[in-house]
Amino acid sequence: VRVEISVGDSVEWRMAGNVASDSLQITLKNDDLDWPFTGTPPRGGNAARANDARTPGTYSYNVRLLCRVAGGGTREEIIDPDIIIGE
Repeated sequence: VRVEISVGDSVEWRMAGNVASDSLQITLKNDDLDWPFTGTPPRGGNAARANDARTPGTYSYNVRLLCRVAGGGTREEIIDPDIIIGE
């Protein structure tokens, strides 16, 4: 999955459907890169938003969900998309 946006655009990640998760976190895969949006990488309950893309490029990132497991406990699920920010 790829998302293509332009400098100045925002992105919102939202869980849809029957998702047994209480936590959504967006992180870059490459720790050497700066977050390409204004502010810090987003985290939230069922949605997270990054505002004002500022640096063009292609960024590999993870969407991390902390999911409830039937019978108790949690497990982490990682979704692996890319975001492309054009000029």
